[in-house]
Amino acid sequence: MTSGTVTIGNQSDADLRDSACSVRIPLPKLKTLQDLLTALQGNNYVKMLRTTAGHVSNFLKVPVEQLEIGALVDIGPEFTLYLTERRFKRDSVRSYSNFAAMLLRAAKDLGWESPQPEVPDEWKAILAVMQQHRPGNKRGQYYGCAKIIRYAIRLGRSPSQFCDEDLNTWCEAQLKRGRSYEYMNSVRSNFRRALTKNGLTEKLPAIRTAHKYTPYGIPLRSFPARLRTEVEALLRWKQAVFAPGRPRRGKHRAVTAKHLEDVITRFYGFVIKEEKRKNVVSLVKLVTEKSVSAFIEWSLNDRKLKGEPFANGLWLLCAALAHNPAYKAQDFGWFRKLLSNIQPDSESERQERKLSKYLPYETILSIPRMIHNKREEIVNLVGRLNNSQNSISPRLAAKQASLRKQIARLAHNELLFSWWGETVWRQRNIRECQLGRNVFKAEVPPMVNMAIPHWVQEQIALNPHEQFWQIYFSESETKMKHEVRAILPHRLVPLLEDYLQHHRPILLRGSDPGTLFLNRDGFPLTTSLVDDLVSNLTLHYGHRRVTPHVIRDIFAFWWLKDHPEELLTVSKVLWHRDLNTTVRKYGSKFNESHGLLRVEQWRNQQEQGPEHLPHPTAEASVNWGAESKSMDGGLQASVMQALSNLASKDDKFKALPAAAKQNELSAIVSVIEAHPWLAKLLGTDLPKNSVSAAQGFGLGGIRRKSAA
Repeated sequence: MTSGTVTIGNQSDADLRDSACSVRIPLPKLKTLQDLLTALQGNNYVKMLRTTAGHVSNFLKVPVEQLEIGALVDIGPEFTLYLTERRFKRDSVRSYSNFAAMLLRAAKDLGWESPQPEVPDEWKAILAVMQQHRPGNKRGQYYGCAKIIRYAIRLGRSPSQFCDEDLNTWCEAQLKRGRSYEYMNSVRSNFRRALTKNGLTEKLPAIRTAHKYTPYGIPLRSFPARLRTEVEALLRWKQAVFAPGRPRRGKHRAVTAKHLEDVITRFYGFVIKEEKRKNVVSLVKLVTEKSVSAFIEWSLNDRKLKGEPFANGLWLLCAALAHNPAYKAQDFGWFRKLLSNIQPDSESERQERKLSKYLPYETILSIPRMIHNKREEIVNLVGRLNNSQNSISPRLAAKQASLRKQIARLAHNELLFSWWGETVWRQRNIRECQLGRNVFKAEVPPMVNMAIPHWVQEQIALNPHEQFWQIYFSESETKMKHEVRAILPHRLVPLLEDYLQHHRPILLRGSDPGTLFLNRDGFPLTTSLVDDLVSNLTLHYGHRRVTPHVIRDIFAFWWLKDHPEELLTVSKVLWHRDLNTTVRKYGSKFNESHGLLRVEQWRNQQEQGPEHLPHPTAEASVNWGAESKSMDGGLQASVMQALSNLASKDDKFKALPAAAKQNELSAIVSVIEAHPWLAKLLGTDLPKNSVSAAQGFGLGGIRRKSAA
């Protein structure tokens, strides 16, 4: 069966024709943020994008019409910090940060390309090293270091011009962008290490490398047998309970003995590696005038170490050898003379370094409150998650567990910083503070030399067996080698109990080390971790890095600003060995101008009559050559309570400052001890040595109280 051909269309349709040329609609040329917003008119989120662009414009202080899209690159951390400082809510900060990133992605989708600065030839080899990757690791071997190179290129620096000051400026910029102190310090150290490891130090001569001097110390275990035995015997002699020939205050704690060991190992390493000496098999052969002099010169002139910290270590060695009977026949007078010739560090430079880390004490005290507010935000978030319908979701449960750990860490940091602000302890006592031994809850012992706060006395009056949180450190646990015992400040009690009950168990992992404060792995804090933690908290909440020890200085200067004559109070709060230490370190705060001002005030009040004369302060009665031990504990607690009850009925006494009240009470002590029948009225006898505590306080208060 055949069929005819069916023709569809005409001949023109049957002929093959070329396809029409495609018309390509060019993408808009984007340059400014306004150009980008115009191109995104049809976007569903255009209103939020426009609002975000307005915030970015306010942040950079550039109109949207003139703000180039390139300004959005790497703006994230600084923009987030800007929003946070302006008290935007946490969710709003996150949303605006996300929309800022969305603007940048949209610009790239529309064909915008980020202008990359051309890498000069002299930087290419260095940049290639910084971009190296470890095998099987997505992160670079020198993670973050390439950013430093690009920063140097943007500055227009050549490798020979890029210096430590430029590197520190980059680090400060990272901190302002919200980066942690650990990150900044890690990247900077990696950068120096990369230069050394890859032989690039000559190309960047102005950068102080991490290991410009190779480690020169030799561990004690590698010493010759005879020398090692001598050093170990010397260290045991310094730590023994009793050691012949050792001064009474010459006993070392374990930490000080370790410092002495480090000094010896470094000095021995210098003698062997730098001086190339042979057959150094005893301490007498090791510690020679020539070698010690060369070590001092090399350390101070070449390595640029600070004079006083370096000299302090050598003083330990000098004192140990001078007093040890085994070396009595040796004359180490030359050693003391060499150390005495080391120039002290410039006081102005030291103060300048401290000022760079200074925050007002009021700011230090406000940081725990800001940490608490942050914790409350997360607690509220956890509460909303618990009330959600998907509370049984595994993903949501993992999120809740993560948030609880974050809450526990914030509670830990809040207590840590509150503790530091209230007690201003040394870092070591903070790190090694043991629950049950150094911090414990118990009845107040009756026969101890400890000031009892009024709120504790009131509770004991109601319940003699009431327990209170207390602090105790033995002589071996304090640098000043004095026992410390006190009632825990009441402001810390609620934080401590909440932390111990709800948060510390979450931070623990495995066995409990017993320390009050823990790191993220549940172990005791280390020196470096405490430094980083305090640096991060002060940077984040105070916008300036403060080290733990500087907090003590901040408190001392804050207190002496309003009480320049009360050095004894500062001495006791800071646990100084004696008042001379406080006078030497902070006595400059009470200078000639304060003395003249006090005399002028006294003269002005003298002209108004004897009743207007100021009361002498406690320091006026103290022999600054030695502490008066009877001031704190010479008076029995019952007598002091009786005196306080009597004096509290006097309206004039109530109006006096705290220090003047103490002066008044001490003056009454003198009257009572001069008239024993008064002691009988109070119901107890007074210690014989309490007379020395009252002498020198002046007769004005005695006359007034005896007349009353």
